[in-house]
Amino acid sequence: MLFLICQVYQKLWSHILYYSSTYESGDKNNPLDTSLRMFNARYITKSVKVSTTQKAAMRTNVPSGTHTAAPIPNERLIPIHLILKKQIHLTIEVEVVYPGTKSRAKRKGIKDVEIYMLVQAANLTTIPDPNTTAYTHVGNMKRGLFTQAFPLAQENMAVLFTLREKNTKGAFGAYIGVFRVVIS
Repeated sequence: MLFLICQVYQKLWSHILYYSSTYESGDKNNPLDTSLRMFNARYITKSVKVSTTQKAAMRTNVPSGTHTAAPIPNERLIPIHLILKKQIHLTIEVEVVYPGTKSRAKRKGIKDVEIYMLVQAANLTTIPDPNTTAYTHVGNMKRGLFTQAFPLAQENMAVLFTLREKNTKGAFGAYIGVFRVVIS
């Protein structure tokens, strides 16, 4: 019985393969073509008797006559930023986040991601501008991570991290955000 079912299935499958390979959907030169796609193209989308509201109701492409730009993706509006990955006694590991991707790899055209740091008293709430000389360069990110160890004397103080990218031509970008953590 199983042998007969397999033979019937094999014949049916060979017929499907044969007819699907010989049928050409949407042959414009064949006036007898019954393809639904060709019917829509001949009698609906290119017809002047069908109004644009009717075409929109049928969800066909409606030529508007004006070209609009594609919307800007929201992810590009969110700048890259730093987050706290791990904090162990007197050691802080920060991670860079690129919106719209889970990858921590540097973006295309970026040679280095430089990290700048400022240590200040934890009770200070003012955040100095990164463009000042208060921040010092402490290293470059490796695979989206940066680890900094602190001496015992800096325990319970606040550390501010910021970053900026250096492109392959050697030009520096703007400082990107400030990330504040209390050293513990």
